[in-house]
Amino acid sequence: MRPQNPLSSPVPLPRLRPLALAVALLSPLAALPLQAAEAPAAGIAVRLDIPAQALGPALIELGRQTRLQISFPPALVEGRRSAAVSGSLPPLQALERLLAGTRIGYRSTGSNTVLLEALPALARPATPILPAAPADRHLPEVKVVDQRDPFLGGRTIDEELIRSFPAGNGDATSLLKMHPGVQFSETRMQSKRQGEIAPQDISINGAKYYQNLFQVDGARINNDIDPTSNNPNHYANPPSAAQGIALDTSLICKLQIADSNVSARYGGFNGGVVNVDTCDPTAELSGAMSVQYTSSNWTKLIVDEQDYQSFQESSDYTAQPKFRKIFYKGNVSGHLTENWGVTAAFSRRTSDIPLHAYSSAGNTTDASAKTQTRQIDNLWLKNVINISPDTRLRVTVVDAPGEDHYFIKNQKDSGFTLTSGGQQLQAALEHRMSTGKWFVQAGYTTADSSRRSETNYQKSWRPSTDKNWNPSPTATTEVEGSWGNVDQTSEAASLQARFESIALALGPTAHRFMAGAEFEAEEARYARLNDHYVYLPANAKATTTCALASGGSDSDACSLGAVNYTGFAGKGQYFNKRDVYRTGEIALSTNKFGYFLEDDVSWKRLRTRFGLRGDWDDYMDKATLAPRFSLNLDVLGDNRTNIILGQNRYYGRSFFGYRLREGREALKITESRTITAGKITDWVYSAPSSAIVNRFNEIDIPFDDEKMLGLSQRFDGWLAELKFINREGKDQVTLRTLKNSSTNKNYYAYTNDGHNETDITTLLLRSTTPWKLAGTTHQWEFGLDITEIKKSHTDIDTSISLTDMDKYILYNGQLVRYVDRPADNYNRPKTLRLTTLSSLPAWNLTITNFFRLKSGYKAVVNTGTTQTINGESYAVWQSRQYPGTLSWDMNIGWSKKVTGTQSIFANLRIDNVLNRSMQLEPVNNIPQYETGRQFWLELGYRF
Repeated sequence: MRPQNPLSSPVPLPRLRPLALAVALLSPLAALPLQAAEAPAAGIAVRLDIPAQALGPALIELGRQTRLQISFPPALVEGRRSAAVSGSLPPLQALERLLAGTRIGYRSTGSNTVLLEALPALARPATPILPAAPADRHLPEVKVVDQRDPFLGGRTIDEELIRSFPAGNGDATSLLKMHPGVQFSETRMQSKRQGEIAPQDISINGAKYYQNLFQVDGARINNDIDPTSNNPNHYANPPSAAQGIALDTSLICKLQIADSNVSARYGGFNGGVVNVDTCDPTAELSGAMSVQYTSSNWTKLIVDEQDYQSFQESSDYTAQPKFRKIFYKGNVSGHLTENWGVTAAFSRRTSDIPLHAYSSAGNTTDASAKTQTRQIDNLWLKNVINISPDTRLRVTVVDAPGEDHYFIKNQKDSGFTLTSGGQQLQAALEHRMSTGKWFVQAGYTTADSSRRSETNYQKSWRPSTDKNWNPSPTATTEVEGSWGNVDQTSEAASLQARFESIALALGPTAHRFMAGAEFEAEEARYARLNDHYVYLPANAKATTTCALASGGSDSDACSLGAVNYTGFAGKGQYFNKRDVYRTGEIALSTNKFGYFLEDDVSWKRLRTRFGLRGDWDDYMDKATLAPRFSLNLDVLGDNRTNIILGQNRYYGRSFFGYRLREGREALKITESRTITAGKITDWVYSAPSSAIVNRFNEIDIPFDDEKMLGLSQRFDGWLAELKFINREGKDQVTLRTLKNSSTNKNYYAYTNDGHNETDITTLLLRSTTPWKLAGTTHQWEFGLDITEIKKSHTDIDTSISLTDMDKYILYNGQLVRYVDRPADNYNRPKTLRLTTLSSLPAWNLTITNFFRLKSGYKAVVNTGTTQTINGESYAVWQSRQYPGTLSWDMNIGWSKKVTGTQSIFANLRIDNVLNRSMQLEPVNNIPQYETGRQFWLELGYRF
């Protein structure tokens, strides 16, 4: 009895094949006829070299090398590994070897195609359903297949493209530049900030950058401490990144993004899901090591002439005229026993950013130049144990700390270090049965967003004979000290399980069921490790004594050096008031529970997926239900023309920052003192002059409602995917400025008053068969997205007052509600993308090009003027249009076999090949630009 087919009919699925080398297309060679590779006879041996790896990519590679068309449903190969295949073999014999031990067989579905099917549980593994074809049977050219999402839910980026794509600072999110619907912050694109190495924040389908779900091998790596905090100079709140672990792309073999029609398996996001699969161990001992380099000397930094002088003399982290980046990577992989494979890897990414210590040149008693540094480490160990032919255990350990050293400009003894990153231990068990497969995964994850400072004070003196380290002749303050020591950490233990059934026949329909549950216990902690004292310049008062009423003399907050400032008349100074951030700790914990059910139904040419996800946690004390529905209609029954639609709800994440800030304010007190009888009195508690605090109100979980309509069309050698997505973000969390009626003072409260709406149209056109031209092969992909975003606020910390929610403004001559004004970031209305991957075997070269044409950037600004209409005064806002940009990034990869399996390799990456000036939104009315031409060089050895 043949196994149940999960689909109404098996469908070959195409692989990503981006466009041929652009230079070739623009040259006279483009006029030459394109030729497809000839398929070898089924019985004629083909020279093959396919290492053991995940089964899906191995089958794709076998199809590419032999031209054999292999069809399979995605679930069949998920989680399975192939055997290694090398030497000269006929295609079908090679397929048998590749499938050895997988409990998968194959059968003929036509004269040139095979279909993979699961064997019965008791059948001997690697038994071919179809014997090898006769030696005289020739297979014509066929398409290489991939695991395309039938509901157009996103895409998979495979290892080949990951290794060759010119991806930022080696972080996973940089790979998503090629995907429509993903937009990046304009701020991090600035040419002035190219010393940074942290992953960029991304917006998926217009959602907030902190409302995406990030996973490594199916385990969450989000930092939920306070991902909206991004200011390194915040006095109390060290910045937290949305990604708790910044994984290097050298560890990644597959990246998946889900941006619409997302399975009920996933929760805790408004935008999308980004899951990376790390590399499994290889069958034979292998490894690699490399070093990558770039610097400001290899980079054209484009700065407006109004900014040039201050940029060159910068003392602030937001302007980095010089930097040097060095990335080190190494890995080793293999099997300790036949059933136990291990991969170990290490990477270190570093950046040095030398800056001036002070804004003005001149003599100083402090250092005149200081260097800021950035560092991200990845230490990774993965074990894969085949307990039995049907049971596999994966155990992964990741240590990924980050450490950034800063100083505060124009301040003495101001150094501080921000620590970030996290650790993860996870164990995943997969067991296959005749009725389906079980997945059970347990994990422990930590996240860190802490700070260590040189001092436990910050003092803002007036200039004097002994407080004179600031070289500026017009300085009104002499500041020393830093922000203080803070720990912000979280720990989470999780357990998740799911069952995926084989296809079950119920009347004329076939059903594939999936059900699962997950539990997570997480604790977050905010701690001031010691009392921190802040002395503001307004509280520096004239004195002729530093004697204390309690005895002795005050040398910490008093100085008798003659002050050169209005009102001091040459006297000394002392501080009569200070803010004290007391030693203390706030700890919060939460238990989260989630479950989901899903039914994938096939009936004739129709395929539907019904899903329901529920979540609850005792932190927000809210239960949510998110329905999910997707439909695929095979119009002609040949899987060439498909109409897809969906309607889904996605509930977002909640962050500990809501309540941590409320408790953090309680650690702050104000103390004051005075001079009595010629002596300074002791510090005494003084009520703060204002009551600006953060209050946590009972709020709901933010959610996005999605409507999606799509069309998938397969041509000969082509695949086109068109989809329209409407997202309405509701109950979005933001701050509102409220007034206490009894004290008449303002305070902040978290509410669900934010909202946003996004309309996105995307088009993907990709080749499904490599093009052959003059001994070279070319793959390509074209993408277009058209985006319109309206949102009431930038992020959670954007304060909206009561009047802001209801008031109208005059925007571009029209009266609109303030909260309905267009977005001012992550909002490129139109973007064209073209990715090409070209192989030139004769020169041992692989060339990848990424072209991106972005439409003009619209910035929404308050002009500061008002206009009266019918007796009412309205603030005048305008949109300022900035020009579109065209960028071309290139990676040239070269490798040379040395001996045996050993080889050397090099990658030359060129960003902005044409060195174009690409304008961004101005800062302080000064235009900003993306980086000009930049060179990266990587040299390495692999075995």
